[in-house]
Amino acid sequence: MFYRKESHLLTLYFSRIKNYFKAKYLFLTILIIIVSFLLYDDFYPQNTKNKDENVLVVGMECNYKPYNYLSNNKDKEPHPLTINGKESDIGVVGYDVLVAKELVNYLNEKYDKNIKLLIKKIDFNSLIPACQKGDIDLIIAGMSKTEERQAQIDFTDHSYYDEDQSYFIIINKNNPYFDKDYFKKQINNQNIDQIQLPGKILYQRGTFYEQIAKTLKGNEAEGIDNFDFQAQKVQTDSNYFYLADANVAQKHLQNHNNLERIEIQKKTILDNEIKQAAGGLAIGFKKQEEIIKKKGITKKDIDDFLTKEPTTENKYTLTIKKRKEFMDKQNSEKDTLNIWSIFKNNFSLYKRGILTTLKFGFYGTFGGFVLSLLLVLFQVLDITKKKSHFLIYYLHQIGCIIINFYIWIIKSTPMLVQAFVSYFFLKEFIFFKNATWYTPMFAAYMVIILNTMGYISEIITKNIYFLDKGQIEASLSLGMTHTQTMRYIVLPQAIKRSQTPILNEFIINLKDCVVFSMLGGIIDIACASNALYSSVASPKPYYISSIIYFIIVGTVVFFLKKMEKIRQV
Repeated sequence: MFYRKESHLLTLYFSRIKNYFKAKYLFLTILIIIVSFLLYDDFYPQNTKNKDENVLVVGMECNYKPYNYLSNNKDKEPHPLTINGKESDIGVVGYDVLVAKELVNYLNEKYDKNIKLLIKKIDFNSLIPACQKGDIDLIIAGMSKTEERQAQIDFTDHSYYDEDQSYFIIINKNNPYFDKDYFKKQINNQNIDQIQLPGKILYQRGTFYEQIAKTLKGNEAEGIDNFDFQAQKVQTDSNYFYLADANVAQKHLQNHNNLERIEIQKKTILDNEIKQAAGGLAIGFKKQEEIIKKKGITKKDIDDFLTKEPTTENKYTLTIKKRKEFMDKQNSEKDTLNIWSIFKNNFSLYKRGILTTLKFGFYGTFGGFVLSLLLVLFQVLDITKKKSHFLIYYLHQIGCIIINFYIWIIKSTPMLVQAFVSYFFLKEFIFFKNATWYTPMFAAYMVIILNTMGYISEIITKNIYFLDKGQIEASLSLGMTHTQTMRYIVLPQAIKRSQTPILNEFIINLKDCVVFSMLGGIIDIACASNALYSSVASPKPYYISSIIYFIIVGTVVFFLKKMEKIRQV
């Protein structure tokens, strides 16, 4: 009887060990497969990168239709978007892309070169910092030549689009406060600081529209990061209105039935104020042409391209006729608003977003966990005044203070601020300034790993202090050393208790990585939908993102619950 009971207990014991290792190896297998797939995507050479002198890198927002936006429609002749130094299968189209292509063709023909065009997607507010740091050679992004921007970078003397284009105020048809006749009289006859319009004015941050919006007397101004979000805002709330040029206004009215435009008459005071603030759409580059000179390109070359008529020797010069034909074609095209069509036509963009999001989740959590163990082990070292040399003791104390200060900094600052400081600030130093390896993606990985390390180290440390001290005393009384006690008793239990918070960090990293798109060239799931919003002028791309996030997070939670059940058997 006793033998049967003992045999049953042994069988149960080994069964639990077997289930434990089954769960452990299941997790490791899944992790290895996913990480291998992500590493393959990172290191597989999609295209060979040309030498710097044979490459012209142009920065665009890729989120401002019809000037620059993402699309894989072959009829629009998309140019491959460059991500991490490689040409991806994501296309970028628009008038700015046409300008960049024709400029490269013009330079190749003029100098008998073989310059290759690379286009990088960079947030509008980050374009100038990226140009100053040398990440891009030119800015062709519908950027106006304002006084503030000219203090930071240089621009071409001539505009690459019609400087005499019309501007409109976009309102909601159902706005009860707008009297059209009174409104037209207001905007077309008075000084800009005397115009009083009912409602709130919207503007995209960092554009000349911000200057105009804040000048209007008696109007509350509200900034938005994406220009096309304004149309959706006005469509849903009739108290808002915004300014837009003729081409953008036409696209917004095509996709939003509730919008109406009121033209600002040319050569009126308000029209002159807007055009003076806009300064014309110009091509920007680093001060003193430092980057361009290395490639044998001068400011005069680009200005000649923008002003000269085509000849038999130079057929690529951009002309007003060519500009008008292209924009008319862009404005005549209607956007697809079916959710399935949006996802199907832009699958490569969403695929890139999913891969990038998973990378941040896995690399950030795994890297942060490994490094956090080092911080925890340092903090729990058995170093006291009595046992250790006074110098070692005080060095350990200083190290603990630095670790606590580091965790406090991580918890006190948003990840977006950490990303900007880690990339743009560090780029000021010589070691990082000329480092080709220090890309926005590398900086983003570093930030998310260090951020996760701070949180996980605090979680594990607190769980160590919550353990019953009797276990530590019992292990020491059995003759175990401090190191053995930490290795076999304390850390295993602390890590086991920390599993749920650590896995929650993984889910948080999947969602928080959206902030890194501000650094440029980083496309996650939310960024993909943000870019497509400009193409379709509808919130439907965000519905797709929500579904994708639901599937990913739901799958993670499902496997975690399965693993918990296996461990409990």
